[in-house]
Amino acid sequence: MSFFRMPKPRGFNHKYIYYDERRARLRDIEERARRELGMSQPEGSGSAARLRGAFAAGAGRRRAPGRRASAGQGRVHTAILVFILIAMLAMLRYLL
Repeated sequence: MSFFRMPKPRGFNHKYIYYDERRARLRDIEERARRELGMSQPEGSGSAARLRGAFAAGAGRRRAPGRRASAGQGRVHTAILVFILIAMLAMLRYLL
């Protein structure tokens, strides 16, 4: 082992388990044919894009009412605690 020469790390070769190379080649050929004939769909109009958008929109609607309700309650609880603290300090001052 040389002091000035560092060994190279072993290369990474990841092989997909669930990948059908034949199907991917057919999909590429079909897409190329659609583009040549002018029948290609605009980018982002596929089912994956629709699904992603529907999930994001649905999650926001479902989460928003809970956030609004809890945000108002936090202020009310803080105001009540401050009022109780002031009342206790006033009683302590009155008793002493």
